[in-house]
Amino acid sequence: TIPVGFTLFEDDAEIPGDWLARGYWHLSERRSHSGTYSWYCGVDSFYLNNMDDSLLSPPLILSSPPVLSFYAYLRVTIYGNDGLYVEVLNGEKSETLDYIGSGGALKDLVFGWAPYTYSIPFPPGDTIRLLFRWVSDSSDTSEGIYIDDIKVNGMVVPESGYGKESKISFSRINSGSIALRGEGEVDIFDVCGRKVKSVKVPGFSSIVLPPGVYFLKIQEEIAKILLVR
Repeated sequence: TIPVGFTLFEDDAEIPGDWLARGYWHLSERRSHSGTYSWYCGVDSFYLNNMDDSLLSPPLILSSPPVLSFYAYLRVTIYGNDGLYVEVLNGEKSETLDYIGSGGALKDLVFGWAPYTYSIPFPPGDTIRLLFRWVSDSSDTSEGIYIDDIKVNGMVVPESGYGKESKISFSRINSGSIALRGEGEVDIFDVCGRKVKSVKVPGFSSIVLPPGVYFLKIQEEIAKILLVR
């Protein structure tokens, strides 16, 4: 099968959605890259001293190769240690993708709106959460950071295909059913990363599910399938 690109997760910050905002993270109308709102950590137009506040995404199942992108508007002092940690959580494991702020590589700082893009260093099929963590020291403060247009892009196989390692084929046989043929086990997840069904395929199985987008995990391979009524 030939992989095709797709957007696994997209948030334009116009509604809170399923994000978990701790501390002073909230949707702000003060600045936005698109639409009306963006995520901001602060009070009015300033962040506070000694902050360590987090913005946590809902769970996401990775496909391959996963890429995180977003736009951020940054205003910090050019001294001290005030900035944003961009992290990915995977169970008990975590990876810091970047630190955007003062005290780091100041020559690379962009003040104003700028795009940021990162490869996510976890394999297909893993369930991860994005973590944006704003920290500040005890010295002077400034406006801080706004985040908008957050996306996780990836690659999936088309809506029918063949799991090479597991010898299982799949196809959409009607508007609400998935046909599985072969021998092995398939895990089915919804777009929020929740496992909705595990199926042991004894040769042929027909699975009926509500309308929606689903991801089939066949060993280390991920497939996307759309069911509509």
